[in-house]
Amino acid sequence: MPKMSWRDFLELSKGLRADPRFALTNQDVENGLVRFRSEPRLDLLKDLMIYHNRGIMPYTTVLKSAQTATSMKALGFDFTAWRATLENVRPKSTNNGVDWYVAKCPSCASRGSPDEKGHGLNFSDEGKIRCHRGCSFWDVVGHDKKPESEKEVKE
Repeated sequence: MPKMSWRDFLELSKGLRADPRFALTNQDVENGLVRFRSEPRLDLLKDLMIYHNRGIMPYTTVLKSAQTATSMKALGFDFTAWRATLENVRPKSTNNGVDWYVAKCPSCASRGSPDEKGHGLNFSDEGKIRCHRGCSFWDVVGHDKKPESEKEVKE
């Protein structure tokens, strides 16, 4: 049965973070080793090795990335431009192969409670955004409210 250390798995899957199939929490881990005990798990290992050795992204990862990009575009949200406006951005940690960053929350100041220390906002390059000081996702990204329907998204 093929297996590898969880650290090796995280290193090899680093570019596949958009696909939940490659999250460490979704793996069969036993005694510090990720095990590939079934046919679907062997397919995952095959996709991982092809990506690592040839740089070819698995189909499921490409599909997941496209869905995320489409959702962001439908909201009129440009993640790259938004990130460029943030102050005090610095790496925080890596969790399950996802790199997290910390920054000064742009929404806290407008709510009358500026993020003086610059560590209230956590985000990842996958578009996950969270303010630990109480701002909603929609406040942080600059939308007045969450769209209630697909029609509102298009308007």
